[in-house]
Amino acid sequence: MNQAPPKAQRGLGAPKTAKLFPAQGSARAWVVFALWIVSSLLGFVAVFNLGILLPGISADLGLSPGEQGILGSAGFWGNLALGIPIGWLTTRFGPKAVIGWMLVLSSGLLFWQGWSPIFAALLAGRLLFGVCLLAIEPPGALLIQQWFPPHRVMFVNSLNNAAFGLIMGGGILLTPFILELAGGRWRVTFYVFGVVFAALTLAWLLLGKERRAPPSEAAQTQDAPETGLLTGTLKHRDLWAAGVGVLGASMAWSAVLSFFPTLTLNSHGISLRWSGGILALGLLGGGLAGLGAAYLMARADTRRAVLFLMGLCMAGGYAAMTLTDSIPLLMLTSFIAGAGSGYFPVLYTVPFQLPVRHSKQVSVSIAFFLTMVSAGSVLGPLATGYLQELFDELRLPLIIVGLSSLTLCLAGLMLRPAGIQTQPEKAPA
Repeated sequence: MNQAPPKAQRGLGAPKTAKLFPAQGSARAWVVFALWIVSSLLGFVAVFNLGILLPGISADLGLSPGEQGILGSAGFWGNLALGIPIGWLTTRFGPKAVIGWMLVLSSGLLFWQGWSPIFAALLAGRLLFGVCLLAIEPPGALLIQQWFPPHRVMFVNSLNNAAFGLIMGGGILLTPFILELAGGRWRVTFYVFGVVFAALTLAWLLLGKERRAPPSEAAQTQDAPETGLLTGTLKHRDLWAAGVGVLGASMAWSAVLSFFPTLTLNSHGISLRWSGGILALGLLGGGLAGLGAAYLMARADTRRAVLFLMGLCMAGGYAAMTLTDSIPLLMLTSFIAGAGSGYFPVLYTVPFQLPVRHSKQVSVSIAFFLTMVSAGSVLGPLATGYLQELFDELRLPLIIVGLSSLTLCLAGLMLRPAGIQTQPEKAPA
C-alpha cells in the first residue's frame, strides 16, 4: 500500500523544520547583521575618536607626546596577546551570548573611561575596552556564515566596509559637536557613548539571534572534527599575506586618526570640527571604494591590482595631508587616502575563502587577521608619538608612518590569484 506523500510534496507548504531554520539571506539575517555591525563599528568610533578628544585629555591630565601615543594605541594592546586565544575561545560559545556579554562590559568600560581621574585608570579602561571590542568580531564571522550563503560573503563584507565609512565617518564628524555641547568636557563624551552602548546592548539581547542549521546543512559544513583548529588555520599563505597587508595599513590609518587633529590645530589653527569633518570624508571614501572593489572583483580577479592602487592612494594621500593648510586640498587628499582603505573587504574576505576543513577555522583566521589589525593600530600611534619627541615636530613622523601602508602592495604580490586555491585538508578517518 502506497503511503501518502509528505505534506511539502503535496503542495500544501514547506515542512515545519523550514520555519525553525530561516533561509540564508532572509530579513532576519539583515537585522542580526545590522545590529552586529552597528555595535562593532560604534566601538571603533569610541576607540578612534580619541584624536578629537586628545587635546582636552592631554591638557587635563598633563600628558607628554609619548603618553599620548601610548593612550592612542592602548585600545589594541590586549589584542596582541589575546587576539587568537579569544578567537579560539569564542568558537566554544554561541555568538549571541559572547556578543551580549561583551556589549555589557563595553558599556561599563566607557563610563569607566569618562570617570578616570588619572592617566593609569584611563589607560586600563581603554585596554580592556579594546579586548571586548575584539571579542565581538569572531562571533560576527560565525553569524555571517550562519545567515548568508558563501557566494554573498564578499558582498556582505563590502557592505560592512561601506557601513564602516558611514558610521565611523559620522561618529568622528559628530564627536566635536558632542564635545562642544558638553562644554569641552571630554568625560561627558565618553558618558554619551556609554549610554548609546547600553541601548545597543538591550537591542541585541532582544533581537540578536543565531541560525541553527538543519541537520543536512550542518552535516555539509561541520562534518570535520575540531582538532587542530589553530595549526590548521595559521599554515595558509594567503592568511599571512592578508595579515602583512593590513598590519602596515592599520599603522598608517591609526596614526593619522590619532594625531591629525592635533597637527592641524597646533600648526594651522584648524578647529577640531573641521579636522573631524576632513577625517570623516576620508572614511566615507573608504566605504565607497570598498563597494567598488567588491564590484570589480565579482567580475574578474583584480585583487592584486586593487591592493597596489589602494596602497599608493593611502601613502600618497596621508603624506599630502600633512603638507597643506588649505581646507579644500585637505578634503581632497583625505578622500583619496580614505579611498585606499577600501582594501579592507578585499583582505577581510580572505579568511572566508581559505580551504579549511571546519567552519570554525574561519573564526580563528578572523581572530588572527584582527590581531594584525591591532598590531598595526598599536604601532602606528606609538611610533608617531615617540618620533615626534625625537624630531620635535609632528609632520615628518606622520609622513614616515604613513608610508607603512605600502605593505598593501606587498600583500598584492604575496596573495595567490583568486582562482588558485589549495584543496582543503581531508578529515582523518
